[in-house]
This record gives sequence, structure tokens and C-alpha cells, in this order.
Amino acid sequence: MDEMYQEISQNLCSAGIACKHPEALWRGKTREVVEVQEPAFEGKSGFELIHPGHLIFVDEVGSNTSQAKDGQIRGQTYLCSVDVRPQNWATTKDANFTVLGFTAANGELLLCAIIFAAKSMKREWVTGFDPFAERIENEENFEENCGEDRPYPFGPTCVFNGKEVPCLCCNS
Repeated sequence: MDEMYQEISQNLCSAGIACKHPEALWRGKTREVVEVQEPAFEGKSGFELIHPGHLIFVDEVGSNTSQAKDGQIRGQTYLCSVDVRPQNWATTKDANFTVLGFTAANGELLLCAIIFAAKSMKREWVTGFDPFAERIENEENFEENCGEDRPYPFGPTCVFNGKEVPCLCCNS
């Protein structure tokens, strides 16, 4: 095993997330010990992750809301009369943001964090906007138009260890 992986595995053991076995073992997809290499899911390892829900990974994806250079050649097609050219509104102003997805080693989603490159936050950035959702009669009442199947549905939520974790939105 490479020195870096050895050190990481030892640190996971020190933290109580993993344990070291006297000999390296092959494991199947459901982490059961297998005797031969053929059904093994990965290479032999002397370490075993015993609390995968305590080990968190994060992945970062940056993007921009500008559709000027999005590479879209053909999108959704629209029907219109012969003498009309269909035109849809698309933003060309740069608005950069980063999405961080936090996942536990057991595969459970933990948190979605969105960081907007801005001096201050707009309410709509936190709530999101669904133009196809039906509005409550009083459009001025923002709170009544928030939530699932509403124009302002909020960001994605994760359920981790039985608790609902809302999307975290902030700016930098």
C-alpha cells in the first residue's frame, strides 16, 4: 500500500472510523470477506471502514448562469406560425456560483451548499424560482408562495441520519 494511503488509513483508525486487521482481506460489494480474488470488489486491504457515516467527502462544481457560451446548439423545440421566429429570453450576464455536495462514505447525502460570488444575497437565490409552479392568489405574500410545488421551492434538502438538512446558501 502506498505511504499516503497507509497514513490516511492509520489516521482513520486513530479516529475510530476504521480498524486494522492482522492480515489483508478481499471484500465483496457488501463488504463481506471473500476468500478468492474473483468475486472481490476491490484489492486486498488490511483496513476496514467500520463507521462509514462518520467519514465525509465533498465535491465542488463551479458554474455560471450566463447562457452566452453554454454550448447549447439545439434545445427544446417550440411550435409557432411560419412568419414568426421563436425567441426565448436567456441571461448573458455573468453570475458565478459554486455548489458543494457533501456525502458520507456510506453513500448518504449530507448537505448541499451553494456559494454565490456576490457582495450580498438576493432572497430569490436562497428560495430558487420555479416559473411553472402555480402562485397563490395573493402574489404579494411571499411566504405563501414558498415551499414544495410553489414558485419559490428552496434548494435541495438531504435526509441524513433521519434528519432533514436544508440547502445552505451563502455569498463570498
